[in-house]
Amino acid sequence: MSQRRKPLVAALRASAKPDECEELFEDEKLSALRAVRLSSTKMLVSMRCWIAAYNAGAGYWVVSDKPPFRPVLVTTTAADYAAGKIRELHKGRGRGDCWEFKTRGWNGKQFQLIAASTTGMCRMIAPDGAWSLPTVVTQE
Repeated sequence: MSQRRKPLVAALRASAKPDECEELFEDEKLSALRAVRLSSTKMLVSMRCWIAAYNAGAGYWVVSDKPPFRPVLVTTTAADYAAGKIRELHKGRGRGDCWEFKTRGWNGKQFQLIAASTTGMCRMIAPDGAWSLPTVVTQE
């Protein structure tokens, strides 16, 4: 690990527990650490935290762009980030007949939950779920 990254990694590790983000605590996995600019003083840092049989989760932190970084953990169960939105999607089981989705949006200061839905119970009604049942709906 580079000397430049050590303070950031230490701050990230202090903000999460090993059972929330296993790979953050494995030095050989830290090369996957990514950062994108959110504002003139804030960055979004991410890396995969865990992988399971049919789901994976990435951790996302809002940090200051220079020390002290003061990381704020947004989630450790995300799938991706694009255009100011962090998305989560998880299968309820390997067959893929039930899913849960969440989207968090950047409001200029923090990420807020802007949408969530589920396909309902795992009943093999249809691949990818029979319908989308919103549980959180907001106006952008």
